[in-house]
This record gives sequence, C-alpha cells and structure tokens, in this order.
Amino acid sequence: MTQLLVVTSPRQMLLLAAAIDHGALPPAPDGRVVVLADIVPVPETGPELAANAALGALARRTDRIVSWTATIAPLRPATFVPRRDEQPVWERLLREHWQLGDGPVTLVLADPAQGPGRALTRVLPHARLTLVADRLERWAPPRTALRDGLPARVDALVAPELLPGLLPHAYDEHGTRTVLVPARRLVDVVVETARDVAPNHSAPDRTARSSGTNGDGTSTALLIVDAPEDLGHDGDDPASTGAGGLGELGALAERLAELAAIEIGAAGLDDVTLVVHPRATPTQVRRTVRTLRAAHLDVTMSSADVPAEVVVVRDAPRLVVGTASTALVTALALGARDVRAVGTAEVLDALTPYHHPARTALTVTDRLLATGPEPSTADVVRLVEAVTYVMHPDRVPHLRPAAVAVLTSMQGTDDEGRPPWRRWIRRRRVERLRLVAARDGAVTDVPPPTPGPAAMPAPVPVPVPVPTAPDRSAAVPRRGRGLRTALRLMRAGDAPRREP
Repeated sequence: MTQLLVVTSPRQMLLLAAAIDHGALPPAPDGRVVVLADIVPVPETGPELAANAALGALARRTDRIVSWTATIAPLRPATFVPRRDEQPVWERLLREHWQLGDGPVTLVLADPAQGPGRALTRVLPHARLTLVADRLERWAPPRTALRDGLPARVDALVAPELLPGLLPHAYDEHGTRTVLVPARRLVDVVVETARDVAPNHSAPDRTARSSGTNGDGTSTALLIVDAPEDLGHDGDDPASTGAGGLGELGALAERLAELAAIEIGAAGLDDVTLVVHPRATPTQVRRTVRTLRAAHLDVTMSSADVPAEVVVVRDAPRLVVGTASTALVTALALGARDVRAVGTAEVLDALTPYHHPARTALTVTDRLLATGPEPSTADVVRLVEAVTYVMHPDRVPHLRPAAVAVLTSMQGTDDEGRPPWRRWIRRRRVERLRLVAARDGAVTDVPPPTPGPAAMPAPVPVPVPVPTAPDRSAAVPRRGRGLRTALRLMRAGDAPRREP
C-alpha cells in the first residue's frame, strides 16, 4: 500500500508532518510519496512549493517527492481535470512515471471535489481517501457536496486541534470519522522548520517575549495578508467585486491595512513585517504596503518561501495582526504574545452568499481575536456550531440545538438596535430556518409543519442552554476558562484532548 500525500500549501506540509508524528495517517507499508501541486493561478510566476521551507520537515518523514505540477505542465493544477475516458491512460502514466507499481494506493488530500484532488481521485478511482482540514474554511461543509461515490471512499478527516473542543463538521453528513492532531505536535514541527530556516537562531526566551522584543532589541509587528478568497473575493481579477460583494479588492486591502496600522501604532510599534499569501494579488500587496508606509511604518517583506507560522516562531513578533488567516489562531498555540484580528466585522457583514466558505474562519477570528472581552472556549465552539448550522442546515441538522442555544443566550440589542447575534447570523436566515426572531432579539424554535392541512404548531420557548450530543461536547473545556489559558495548557499537554 503506497500513500500519496497531495500537498497544495505550506500549511498542509506542516500539518501532514505533525500527523505522521502523531500516527494520525493510515499505515503505508510501501512508503509515503509527497505529491506537490501548485494551485496559484499561474504556477510559473508564483512561489514554488518545492522551494518552501516547510517541505524539509515533511520530506524527512516520507520516502520521496514527485510533482503533479510538472507532470501535467503546461496545464494548470488548479483547473485541470482529465476526462473520464482518459482515466485509464492517466493512471498508467502516473504509476509508471511515479514508480507506484501495480499495488493499491491511498490518497491524503484536502479537497476531493476540485483542483488537484478532484483530478487525482478520478485518475486513481480505487484509492481510499483520507481528507485533511488544514484551514478553518474546511471546518464547515464545502460548497460542493461529495458525490460520484466519493463518500464511500473516505476513511477519515484529519484536522489540527486549533482550539480545545473545536471540531470540523465538513463531512458530518457522511459520518466521517475525525482524527485530531494535538497542537503540541504541530508546534514541534513548526519549531523544527524554524531551525531549518535559521540554524543559528535561538528561540526568544520569556523575558524577550514579555518585553516585546524579538531577541535583537527590535520591537516588530507581523501582518498577514490574506488571499482574496479568504476576504470574499473568489475571482483573480483585483478589480473584481468578488463573491462577497465587498467592492474593489485593492480598496478593501487599503481599509484592512489602515485598521492594522491603527493596532500597530496603539501597541507602540513602528516596524512591520508582511507575510503575503501566495494567492494574494500584486495590486492587493502594493496598496497594503503603500497604506502602511503612509502611516509612517517601516515595512519589510518576509520571504515567500517561509510560512507565517514559522515566521512567528523565528522572529517572535510583539504583535500579530490579520483578518481571516488560520495562522492567526495557530499563532496563539505557538506562543505569540498578542494576536489581533482587524476588519472582521465589516467583511462578515458584507460576505455573500451566507454560506461562503470564508465565513467559518472569519467567525473564529472575529469572536476570538477582535475587540472585546476574551471569550471562553465554549463560547467560540458553540458559535461556530451555530454558524455552521445556519450556513448548511440541510447537511448538519444535528447542530440545530447549538444554534438555538446561541441565539437564545444573546438577548437584548446592541448600539445599533440589533440583537447581539446579528454580528454573525443574519435575521433573514434565522426566520427562514423557522427560528423566529422578535425585534428585541428573543428567539423561539418553531418546529417544521407536519404534512397535510394541519396548522403549524404554536411556538414553544426553548430552554437555555440546550446541550449538544455528549460525544461532540466532551472535548470542550468547562465554561469560564480563559481561552489563552486553555491553549497554553493544551500546548503543554495538560488539557484533555480527543485522541484518534
């Protein structure tokens, strides 16, 4: 049995290396092969996965590396999918070219419904699948449901333990088993990669972190520039309004940079390092840099071959800022002293359609890292479950009690006269799902009407809180514990965690 690890991002390299260390992947008696697939719009002009610093840690845990990008060139991995009648030819080609032999293979990949994952699951129709939820966007069900026999081929979903008790619900409708990779495993791999990047660089001690210096006496901030799709812009055209209806992408980049500059200035810092997502557009980056420099900040561009998580460990910035990046949450587990999300409320409010994949990550970063009191872990977990249900009620109906509990617990109105839950959940969606909302924010769960001419039952108030299923709430720490404290315990190995 040969295992093919399909890699499309540096974060997947780090997660897969941690998953191997934890034993979260199926056995591979005939070896593990890394398959690189660059999904930037134009692979020839973007940073190559083969040159990324994170690849070293994964390469040491596998047998060899091949490239799907090079195999199909000049076709592009992001869009190429072979026709079904070509499948036998492509399978024979890959088995010969990648020296896979005639034995069975398994695929470990992030998305079997599009891009390289869709192509390889079609080329290797008998391969068993292990899916990877490397980003928060993959915690909720994808836009395209699995079909064509794919659900029957999936063995498990592997995900990092980013927050205690936060579990992915991407494929709950198929009963997919979830395997969590503890945060400490991911931290170990990131530290290992940081040593590869800077062999003579020692990690800053606690004194350096608490004083806000990076070990050489310089106070710095780290700004993560998100990919357009993480901000609601699905198109590659920087002038496109995108799926989120958020206006021109460059103007949005300027707005987010302005908010980041305010946070950086409030922290008393004047140096900022930019970590740019590989799919960020040149216009987006230029306008971000211009806005930061207009705020009298010294801007340094981080190497495109070093992931944001590694930069956090290597440079130990005083402040980490971003909007929707999963690296913001990972930075907490990596020991970052101060992590903040900016612009999340504006992006969430404008994001369309409601079930846009970016909503999951934005909900987490907004509730966890935006302005406001520190939430408990249970608060974040329940909110993500509620938003996931409202996004895909037909695919995760078991999360309806969690949605009711969240809505009923947020009574009253804010300064704009809206119920507090309106920041994350739209009133129209609540009413459409028969969670009838009064203008004062009170919520009543109205059961669906029974078939036939009978009238709809009268609304019945729902008690608060509504417990979720025991097996999915066991990993949630007790309410009231500070989230950063829980993360530190989890990182140290003291917090309860759900083992595979």
